[in-house]
Amino acid sequence: DRDLQDIFHVQSDVAEKIAQVLQTEFSETEQERVRRIPTGNLKAYDSYVRAHKAAESLMPEDLADAVELVQEAIRLDPEYAQAHAFLAELHCISGFYANVRPSHFCPKMAAAAARALELDPLAGEAHAALALTRYYYEWDWDGAEAEWARAVELSPDYSFMYIQRASALYSRGRFEEAEAAARRGLVLDPLSPALHQVLGEILAMSGRPREAIHWLEGAVTRWPKYPLLHLWLGIACAYAGDPEAALRHAETAQALSGKTPFIEAFRGMLLTRIDRVAEAREVLEDIKARARREYVDPFHLFSLTVSLDGFDAAAPYLD
Repeated sequence: DRDLQDIFHVQSDVAEKIAQVLQTEFSETEQERVRRIPTGNLKAYDSYVRAHKAAESLMPEDLADAVELVQEAIRLDPEYAQAHAFLAELHCISGFYANVRPSHFCPKMAAAAARALELDPLAGEAHAALALTRYYYEWDWDGAEAEWARAVELSPDYSFMYIQRASALYSRGRFEEAEAAARRGLVLDPLSPALHQVLGEILAMSGRPREAIHWLEGAVTRWPKYPLLHLWLGIACAYAGDPEAALRHAETAQALSGKTPFIEAFRGMLLTRIDRVAEAREVLEDIKARARREYVDPFHLFSLTVSLDGFDAAAPYLD
């Protein structure tokens, strides 16, 4: 029954009462974290929450909206550490999904993470953001591991960090740990399409495409307008040996996303696999034309060129 402005105090009280019911004692650090008010500005908090919601699709337009919202949160409260941390995460995600040059997003990511940590060294979100800087900017896996461990220690209920944590683990072939991280995130936020997507990715890439298909079909039923769920369902079908079904799902993803380059590249590779080579070359030429107008991750061109013409033809895109 408290006034809305006491929302953070209510959250702290709830956390402490749950601990009492579970007969768990908070350490001094945990007590300080639970009782800390992240921002005194409810409008900033509202923008921060809406930024998280906007980012769930991981698509370029929505990520741009999320960046604007979290920057608004920072404008309203320049000392809002969690907002700075989320801005760092958004810069990183935009590099993968929104065709942002690494030379552009990496310094911004590092600066936002550093500012978050400066404002609140006990914010797990800040350490999660710093982990991304260590991993993707500094290529310091051990440093990233330490920061993620600290993030989990300080803010174990921050579900968003498990998206990147799981992705980083499976990119290094640590599939069991990646799956555990994704499932932990889903316990915290079972209505996150991004976490459902990441778990589907892990199942597909770890040699369990049938499980991935079953999982992602359920997710697509719940969120039919999320392109990346359709894309990964297509990838799972491809691994399961059904390129025709894979192409259908890729084309659905394409229709929903408006020809996002990494979705188009995958569609082109599927066209190649079912001997529709002329169409695949049209896709490749479209991506090349786009790359002349704006930045496109060279890996997308590399992947499609390999499928069409072999490694030697694609190798220049690795420079």
